[in-house]
Amino acid sequence: MNKKNLIVILIDGGRLDRALKSKVFTDISSKSVFFSQTITYAPHTIAAMHAVFSGSYGTRTGTNSYWSTFKFKKQKFKTLTEYLHDENYYTCADVINELVIP
Repeated sequence: MNKKNLIVILIDGGRLDRALKSKVFTDISSKSVFFSQTITYAPHTIAAMHAVFSGSYGTRTGTNSYWSTFKFKKQKFKTLTEYLHDENYYTCADVINELVIP
């Protein structure tokens, strides 16, 4: 079976009105899945991104405040990256701050 490539693009503070006017995003979304009406778990990047990658609310994972990255319960919550590694996918992240990802 041929595996599909998976590219996840998450933009902190991104605005839908700007993305819809962007040639880059228009081109990407025409060949992919584009979620235009997502709702964030938290009003700050760290908890929101941890929720995306773990699939659980920060009140369960320990990452429910801006500075609680180090409280993420790694032994209890498997991340999207770990699931992909289990399926022999190569993963890579380009982030401005390592606190953003679990």
